[in-house]
Amino acid sequence: MRHVVELHGGSVSAESEGEGRGARFTVTLPRSAQSPAALGKPRESPTVTGAHLPLHPIRVLLVEDDPDAREVTAAGLTKSGFEVHAVSGALKALEMLDVWLPDVVVSDIGMPGMDGYEFVQLLRARPPERGGKVAALALTAFAGLGDAARAHASGYQEHLSKPISPDALAEAIVALKKRQG
Repeated sequence: MRHVVELHGGSVSAESEGEGRGARFTVTLPRSAQSPAALGKPRESPTVTGAHLPLHPIRVLLVEDDPDAREVTAAGLTKSGFEVHAVSGALKALEMLDVWLPDVVVSDIGMPGMDGYEFVQLLRARPPERGGKVAALALTAFAGLGDAARAHASGYQEHLSKPISPDALAEAIVALKKRQG
């Protein structure tokens, strides 16, 4: 739940007066920037703040085991103009790469079965036509300096820590795609 709220730009806090006294959880979400008059009007085409999407959408393979985070992240990326395929784990991602080649892979690290480090090493071992040269971004709660170094050493070009705003993630994907050519 906390990740979903934070992906929407909100926060979650908890308070308790002590053991056996219950707890109070507060969810804070930002208000919509639209005025009530604009709510009924169609929205303009999506844009990414500070970055410009190319004429053809960037294809993103999202690898995320948490269903809520996967759904919210995929929706945010789609709303920003990306073509997104979202899968629940590394094995499904490798299967997807056999039938669909993305421009960028965005992958969680801490996944059951095969973690993101193993996944990106297998990705890098593939021939280019099966995804071996695809740009890869680690999006993870493992946020220390050692974690970033390990992600880069494993084969990711970028390491971002959760939570992250949809706009910041979109900008990072566009920047990574531009660096990769």
